[in-house]
Amino acid sequence: MNRRVLALMVASLSCAGVLHACSTTPGGPLGLIDHDDAAPPIESGAGSDTSIADTSSPDDASEGSTGQDTGAPDADAATADEPDGFVPLDPIPCTQAEFDAVASATGGDFTAVGGVAVVFPVDAIPMQYTHHCVKVKVGDVVTFEGKFSSHPLGAFGGNVPSPIPHQMMDPAVGVSGKPELPVTMTTAGNYGFRCDFHPGKMFGAVQVVP
Repeated sequence: MNRRVLALMVASLSCAGVLHACSTTPGGPLGLIDHDDAAPPIESGAGSDTSIADTSSPDDASEGSTGQDTGAPDADAATADEPDGFVPLDPIPCTQAEFDAVASATGGDFTAVGGVAVVFPVDAIPMQYTHHCVKVKVGDVVTFEGKFSSHPLGAFGGNVPSPIPHQMMDPAVGVSGKPELPVTMTTAGNYGFRCDFHPGKMFGAVQVVP
């Protein structure tokens, strides 16, 4: 009888030892990992960053070894030799043949006249300027006549700076009975203009020659 009890006691102690040894595994009794002891996760590629710049777009493809974007869409790169604030303007909306034509209601060569009036409506309905493509000499006066509050005048296209101002308010009424804005053309060049409200219907240009 005593031998059986002793055998049971030995077997019980052996099982307790096995359980104790199992409880010391890294997972612990419930399999929870101690993050202080765990090794950091390893990224693909043995932990080294093997990524390269995405060259699927034109901007990325133009990046140099410095990593700086030198793509054409960047305005600074496209206008590196131009002064700050420079905005390229569109071409003038008149042809050389129109400037050289015999003076008429649509325009033409007014160099022998000493100046010309560019007339536009005094109401809100848009209508093309008379004398909208004209050629004059340096020193000649081009007088803009019309309702500026309905058809604001602005330079658009050609050489810069332009002598044609941005005029939104009506100037004084002149001898024509309309608001008049005289502009002296002091520098040779091509100077476009248009109505801010109706640029598709009211536009023109002045060519100034020596």
